[in-house]
Amino acid sequence: MDGEIALFKTDRSAALVLSNGANRDLRKSYEQAFADAVTLAKADIAEADKASDRRASRSYTVLLVLLGAVVLCGVAVATRSPG
Repeated sequence: MDGEIALFKTDRSAALVLSNGANRDLRKSYEQAFADAVTLAKADIAEADKASDRRASRSYTVLLVLLGAVVLCGVAVATRSPG
């Protein structure tokens, strides 16, 4: 591809012939590899997002249970008769 770009400066017709030949196939394979990598990255991000949501939900549940336990302990201490 470097040769194609360098040739374009001096002989545009030859550069176009080169770019529509083997270099085109090479670019298409790079484009496909890049598209595949983007697809995999998006899938990984979606999975990480789901895992993060699950962890956040579990943490929220644990905090609510702990809050309930603290409130119950507070009520028990407050209603305990002296003596």
